[in-house]
Amino acid sequence: MTILGLNLADDYACATCWGGKPITQVQIAVWAAYTRTRIPGLPLGVRVTPDWVERCPPLAPLLDDAWAQYHTKKGDPQAYYDQAAAAARKLGLQVVMGVNVEDCYGVGTSPCAPADLVRLGTVAVSHPASCAFLSWQYDATTWQREEIRAAWSGLVALARTRPGRECRRVGGGL
Repeated sequence: MTILGLNLADDYACATCWGGKPITQVQIAVWAAYTRTRIPGLPLGVRVTPDWVERCPPLAPLLDDAWAQYHTKKGDPQAYYDQAAAAARKLGLQVVMGVNVEDCYGVGTSPCAPADLVRLGTVAVSHPASCAFLSWQYDATTWQREEIRAAWSGLVALARTRPGRECRRVGGGL
């Protein structure tokens, strides 16, 4: 078995998910510091964009990566990923890139059409700063569609043309 890393929490802004209050950067910093003592060397990430990390200077040195998950309401995909990459680079972080494949056109919308999955996924997979490609979320009905499986097969083939890259902070992990 391979453990690629650990994302510290999810849905940080979801107050109902976390006992009535959103997760703060300070809370994640405490959790990251604790995790580093219990599982040293494990890459730690956050499932938010690097600008969220940037708002809490003590947090960035405790992390390895942040996540840039795209949907079409976020504007031009290349510009979105470029901005995330630049922010991550400033913090010494790697950036995981992905596509919100179930809410492809904005929160509460429909899954990506195969052509959009290919178009948006290609930008993320091909981005030179991307250390991994993770997308949200698995839906069995969507995955049963032959054209969706074909789109993913193409993205996997594209990813295999890239050299391997760890999602550890620039200059080594903690």
